[in-house]
Amino acid sequence: MAAVIHKTPRETGFTLIELLISIVILSIVMSITAVGYNNYTKRQVLIQEALTLKDALRNAQTQASAGEKPLNIACTRLTGYQVSFQANSYRVEAVCDPDVTTPVVATSLNNQLYFTPVPSPILFRVLNRGVDTPATITIGTISGNFTYVISVTQQGEVVDQGLQ
Repeated sequence: MAAVIHKTPRETGFTLIELLISIVILSIVMSITAVGYNNYTKRQVLIQEALTLKDALRNAQTQASAGEKPLNIACTRLTGYQVSFQANSYRVEAVCDPDVTTPVVATSLNNQLYFTPVPSPILFRVLNRGVDTPATITIGTISGNFTYVISVTQQGEVVDQGLQ
């Protein structure tokens, strides 16, 4: 007579060790993804702020080039449009007559961004006469991971050098 072998059913499921290893691997992948997403977000904020500054520079250049005087003040002689900078803000002003400036736009950068170094004021002179001195404007993140560079040539041309 043949012997009958009875097999006991094996328990199904995962062991505690398998679950812990899965959780650790998942945590590592999530942390890498979070760091990458934060860097992506910082870079996009920097690019947007730099493009806004570039638009302000080009607007000042265009208004100066056309000799467009501000509407809200009595400006008998327009010298140009000046863009001045602080550590994390900039201001566009119409320069009329000697020692008369009229604010046109004042903008603050995102609190994670700053100018490095703070550029000297840029005066776009009227009727396509360029600027007093060429300038390179660098906007950086506080963490120092990314910078964006815009330059203004002697002829007053605004050149986007992009993310560095």
